[in-house]
Amino acid sequence: MQKLDRFQAKRILVYQLLVTLLLSATGLLFETAVALSILVGAGTGTLGNALLALGIFGSYRVQDAKSLMLRFYAAEMLKIVVIVGAFASAFVLMEEVNPAALLGAYFVAQVFPTVLVSQSSDTDKTRGS
Repeated sequence: MQKLDRFQAKRILVYQLLVTLLLSATGLLFETAVALSILVGAGTGTLGNALLALGIFGSYRVQDAKSLMLRFYAAEMLKIVVIVGAFASAFVLMEEVNPAALLGAYFVAQVFPTVLVSQSSDTDKTRGS
């Protein structure tokens, strides 16, 4: 189970990275500020999820459920702090931020890869039955 969870987490992170790069490249078709906003939005979500995955799947021990739950909450809090900090920094430090591109890219990078991995996992399970 642990190997499957780690595998799915890695797969989601790889898909998120690919979506981040694809969205950012697409943003270049519009203007640099849009592409940069997309990169910050999607990249922030990917970085946050990478930190969360490292926090949860680092030295994972199923026997200690209380410690695992504490690690999960600590990793989630770190993720939230990183995301809020990155978004706040973007609005303060970037000359031109496109809020729609930033938040839209964040949302797409969070949802789309997770749905893809979930659907492919469901398909793999039905094929194995």
